[in-house]
Amino acid sequence: MYLIELKEKYFPTNSHKTEAMRLIPFIIEDNLSYKKLTPYELQKIFIPIFINLLELIVIEKTNIKDLKLLKGFSLFLLRRPFDELLLNF
Repeated sequence: MYLIELKEKYFPTNSHKTEAMRLIPFIIEDNLSYKKLTPYELQKIFIPIFINLLELIVIEKTNIKDLKLLKGFSLFLLRRPFDELLLNF
Protein backbone atom coordinates (compact mmCIF):
# COMPACT_ATOMS: atom_id res chain seq x y z
CA MET A 1 0.00 0.00 0.00
CA TYR A 2 2.88 2.36 0.75
CA LEU A 3 4.17 2.22 -2.83
CA ILE A 4 0.77 3.27 -4.17
CA GLU A 5 0.85 6.26 -1.81
CA LEU A 6 4.32 7.21 -3.03
CA LYS A 7 3.17 6.97 -6.64
CA GLU A 8 0.21 9.23 -5.92
CA LYS A 9 2.47 11.71 -4.11
CA TYR A 10 5.29 11.95 -6.67
CA PHE A 11 3.72 10.83 -9.93
CA PRO A 12 -0.05 11.48 -9.74
CA THR A 13 -0.32 12.01 -13.49
CA ASN A 14 1.98 9.11 -14.44
CA SER A 15 4.76 11.51 -15.40
CA HIS A 16 7.29 8.71 -14.75
CA LYS A 17 5.73 6.77 -17.60
CA THR A 18 5.77 9.79 -19.93
CA GLU A 19 9.39 10.52 -19.08
CA ALA A 20 10.46 6.89 -19.59
CA MET A 21 8.70 6.66 -22.95
CA ARG A 22 10.30 9.95 -24.02
CA LEU A 23 13.79 8.61 -23.26
CA ILE A 24 13.36 5.09 -24.63
CA PRO A 25 14.14 5.97 -28.29
CA PHE A 26 17.51 7.38 -27.23
CA ILE A 27 18.31 4.28 -25.21
CA ILE A 28 17.30 1.98 -28.03
CA GLU A 29 19.39 3.94 -30.51
CA ASP A 30 22.47 4.03 -28.27
CA ASN A 31 22.37 0.76 -26.35
CA LEU A 32 19.76 -1.58 -27.74
CA SER A 33 20.19 -1.35 -31.48
CA TYR A 34 19.36 -4.54 -33.34
CA LYS A 35 22.28 -3.74 -35.61
CA LYS A 36 24.70 -3.89 -32.68
CA LEU A 37 23.27 -6.74 -30.59
CA THR A 38 22.34 -10.34 -31.01
CA PRO A 39 18.86 -11.33 -29.76
CA TYR A 40 20.47 -12.95 -26.71
CA GLU A 41 22.45 -9.79 -25.85
CA LEU A 42 19.34 -7.66 -26.30
CA GLN A 43 17.35 -9.83 -23.92
CA LYS A 44 20.20 -9.91 -21.40
CA ILE A 45 20.69 -6.12 -21.14
CA PHE A 46 17.22 -4.73 -21.94
CA ILE A 47 15.65 -5.21 -18.52
CA PRO A 48 18.63 -3.85 -16.49
CA ILE A 49 18.81 -0.77 -18.72
CA PHE A 50 15.10 -0.10 -18.34
CA ILE A 51 15.32 -0.58 -14.54
CA ASN A 52 18.19 1.92 -14.40
CA LEU A 53 16.16 4.40 -16.42
CA LEU A 54 13.27 4.25 -13.94
CA GLU A 55 15.66 4.51 -11.01
CA LEU A 56 17.13 7.69 -12.49
CA ILE A 57 13.66 9.17 -12.96
CA VAL A 58 12.76 8.35 -9.34
CA ILE A 59 16.02 9.83 -8.04
CA GLU A 60 15.46 13.01 -10.03
CA LYS A 61 11.81 13.52 -9.17
CA THR A 62 11.62 12.40 -5.51
CA ASN A 63 13.46 12.95 -2.27
CA ILE A 64 13.69 9.24 -1.41
CA LYS A 65 17.03 8.51 0.26
CA ASP A 66 16.56 4.87 1.31
CA LEU A 67 18.19 2.68 -1.35
CA LYS A 68 15.90 -0.33 -0.83
CA LEU A 69 12.81 1.86 -1.03
CA LEU A 70 14.16 3.63 -4.11
CA LYS A 71 14.80 0.33 -5.90
CA GLY A 72 11.48 -1.17 -4.81
CA PHE A 73 9.55 1.93 -5.84
CA SER A 74 11.34 2.00 -9.22
CA LEU A 75 10.40 -1.61 -9.88
CA PHE A 76 6.83 -0.90 -8.82
CA LEU A 77 6.64 1.99 -11.28
CA LEU A 78 8.34 -0.05 -13.99
CA ARG A 79 5.52 -2.52 -14.44
CA ARG A 80 3.10 -0.53 -16.59
CA PRO A 81 5.55 1.25 -18.95
CA PHE A 82 7.48 -2.01 -19.36
CA ASP A 83 4.33 -3.87 -20.40
CA GLU A 84 3.39 -1.14 -22.86
CA LEU A 85 6.91 -0.93 -24.25
CA LEU A 86 7.07 -4.66 -24.89
CA LEU A 87 3.72 -4.57 -26.65
CA ASN A 88 5.06 -1.83 -28.98
CA PHE A 89 8.64 -3.10 -29.32
